[in-house]
Amino acid sequence: MKLIEEQLSLLEMPPSQQSKVRVVAKWQRPPAGWSMVNTDGSLNCRTGEAGSGYVIRNDLAEFVEAGCRKHGYVDDPLLRELLACRDGLEAAVRPGFPKLIIQTDCTSVVDMWTEEKEPRFLGAHIIKEMKLLCNSFQEVKLLHIGREENKAAHCCAREALSVVSSIRFDVTPRFLTEVIQSECNLCPV
Repeated sequence: MKLIEEQLSLLEMPPSQQSKVRVVAKWQRPPAGWSMVNTDGSLNCRTGEAGSGYVIRNDLAEFVEAGCRKHGYVDDPLLRELLACRDGLEAAVRPGFPKLIIQTDCTSVVDMWTEEKEPRFLGAHIIKEMKLLCNSFQEVKLLHIGREENKAAHCCAREALSVVSSIRFDVTPRFLTEVIQSECNLCPV
């Protein structure tokens, strides 16, 4: 028996070579009383055109609205993400939610948002515009999430590249149905 254990131990890979378990994060619904807008920017590498997409859901994980918007030529990835956040925030004003969580997969946007001093870069005016829009809410949080948690907004941003200017959906569009259903099936009640 000891010989078998020794041979098995020789077959074990050292910890540095063992495959690591990767936990994939999934979209989670907002806390009670909050609504959530997920946002993402996109780029058509062939034409240089940018797009933005957002999906708004309530605290029951119910679909409220989605939108896609083409922005023309925007070569800066940070500007594309900022435009997406602004578009989602602007759309969330319409339903009149008291508390809103904005989620983006761009850490730079979150960093600029939380910076105390006046931002000085090409997209500073977008941050200012977003902060003005926040006056329409009792409370707003802007949070970073991983790409796996942002699939629905990513689909909308990709769809934006095929629209003429912008489009808003009050019901789940066909291209989003599967993603929204799979995310909501994962949400704890």
